Amino acid sequence: MAVSGDTVVVGAPFEDIDATGVNRNGSDNNASDSGAAYVFVRNGSSWTQQAYLKASNTGVNDSFGYSVAVSGDTVVVGAPWEASNATAVNGNQSDNNASGAGAAYVFVRSGTIWTQQAYLKASNAEWGDEFGRSVSVAGDTVVVGAPHEDSNANGSNNFASDSGAAYVFVRSGTNWSQQVYLKAGNASPNDEFGFAVAASFERVVVGAPFEDSNAKGIDGDGSNNFASDSGAAYVFVRNGTSWTQQAYLKASNTEASDQFGHSVAVAGGTVVVGAFLEDSNANGVNGNGSDNNAKNSGAAYVFFLRTGPVAFGWIQKAYLKAINTGQGHHFGFSVAVSGGGMVVVGVPSEDSNASGAVYAFVRGGTFSNPTWSFQDYLKASNNRASAGFGVAVAVSGGTVVVGAPGEDSNAFGVNGIISGNNEPFSGAAYVFETTAPEINVEQPLNTNLADGGSQDFVVINGGSTDLTFTIKNAGLENLTGLTLTIDGTDAAMFTVTATPAAPVSPSGSTTFAVRFAPTSTGTKTAALHLFNNDPDEAPFDITLNGYTLNFTQDTDGDGLNDAAEFQMAAYGFDWKVSQPAFVNDLFSTANGAGLFTQSQIQALNVNTPLLTKNPMNGLFKLTIGIEKATLVTNFMAFPMTAPQTTINAAGKLEFQFSSPDNAAFFRLEAR
Repeated sequence: MAVSGDTVVVGAPFEDIDATGVNRNGSDNNASDSGAAYVFVRNGSSWTQQAYLKASNTGVNDSFGYSVAVSGDTVVVGAPWEASNATAVNGNQSDNNASGAGAAYVFVRSGTIWTQQAYLKASNAEWGDEFGRSVSVAGDTVVVGAPHEDSNANGSNNFASDSGAAYVFVRSGTNWSQQVYLKAGNASPNDEFGFAVAASFERVVVGAPFEDSNAKGIDGDGSNNFASDSGAAYVFVRNGTSWTQQAYLKASNTEASDQFGHSVAVAGGTVVVGAFLEDSNANGVNGNGSDNNAKNSGAAYVFFLRTGPVAFGWIQKAYLKAINTGQGHHFGFSVAVSGGGMVVVGVPSEDSNASGAVYAFVRGGTFSNPTWSFQDYLKASNNRASAGFGVAVAVSGGTVVVGAPGEDSNAFGVNGIISGNNEPFSGAAYVFETTAPEINVEQPLNTNLADGGSQDFVVINGGSTDLTFTIKNAGLENLTGLTLTIDGTDAAMFTVTATPAAPVSPSGSTTFAVRFAPTSTGTKTAALHLFNNDPDEAPFDITLNGYTLNFTQDTDGDGLNDAAEFQMAAYGFDWKVSQPAFVNDLFSTANGAGLFTQSQIQALNVNTPLLTKNPMNGLFKLTIGIEKATLVTNFMAFPMTAPQTTINAAGKLEFQFSSPDNAAFFRLEAR
């Protein structure tokens, strides 16, 4: 299962309906274990089902829904036993000649309507690879795991059976393409690299729970096989379109059969790895992990990326155990982490009422030196033996979702009446919401900043720049203790000019302002800390980046001065600047002046070719679109059908259409 904001996706890989596509009714249960996925949305405090998703090529035993992921209006569903021998994107899905090759499907939402956007396959798809066993999505990036892929290097051979692989796909407009094929730096047979995957924009984490080295900690010696099935996790980062392995993660108490990497999660510079067969009898956070007196009790490990001037790189910051550690509980079977650093761990065999449990840990300390502490212990409202509560977990903000595939009630829909246990393994999902305050910081208004993120300021030709930040409380209790401090190398050049008012009631907001007044040229940096009582985002930290531009300086040496490049980029020109932060900040400047939002600027589709040639028939295709707005901003798509588009007597393209508005603005865009 997965959650993003007010959207939850739940997979049901053993559902049997023979339907295809979105919200279509099947006639019977003639597609055994074909699978399905269900999309639920929240309005206020109420949840409703919005969509019922099936594969476009529904097949028996495909297990569509075995893995799911969601980011905004994009959902990805894995079907690891799908059997077509297609490769890459949108290939021929009609045959079943590669049993267990696997597939992944991308769905997108427009308003409340969902449609399938892409059918993804591995570039080297083969039977039994189980591509789609794990999936993750962050914005326009999708990662898919294939733990039984067999290559020992570049995908061209099968010399390392079940070594595993992961595949990264990216979206440009509405088109998807494979960007990279990932293998472990120490790929070996039976490691099952790709068993678990997680994505956070420019970073991907891949778990290999059956990796065998006896290394410990970060970037140890992975060349031996002295600790069978101890497990590992790998961190990859993207620079432009190139990916490199950034870290090789092992447990601080590596031992054989722990299966470290069975589950992984990432949010920014925080990675969580589960080892559900770890054996220590420690309790809570950072206990003694050196004994083995609680066999298969399980553990989870939190890693943090240091980015400061003194130290850079990954470090283990927390060793997590249940507060009631018990033999065979399987703590760490599933893990999740929010952008604010809340860590959620599933323990499906926890035997309080024999039904499983979930544990939540929250981040404290400072941005550069975080700590984690236990917060909550979650149980199902209808505890059932062997329900598997905690087999899957997900978290977004203050919302936690827990899956229990062994739950057996005969309820339907949302909050249905549980009148019996007559449907074995029908399964259920549970949504929990924290009653604590939940801080959101926006700049500009309605654009969220991440805790630990950054904000750019630009000054052109001297003077200063002021930015206003909005604090919103999305929680259920008052947000209090709002105080601000600024430190760092150039802290003296950044000043808080307006302080926030507190308390902020649920659904309420307040603002504060920061001024950047540089006393010298060049790039300046400082750190802002917003102290508050949010349990997992206190303090809320923002890196402040200041840039000083003028009409004579040319940083990238391309003949156009920095200030001119900056202003041109804000209005949609695709100038090749070497300082992308300049462009990002002018997006904010343009929006603050009431011109365009960043999404509107990006929607101009700069550099999208208007004219393309089909190499098969030699014909050219002109692709443009028309959009309409009753104001100069907020343009929306205005579709036209083919008969309304003609070539006039002068050989010019002519559009004829009617508009429901008495007055409106129209614009043409590359599509």
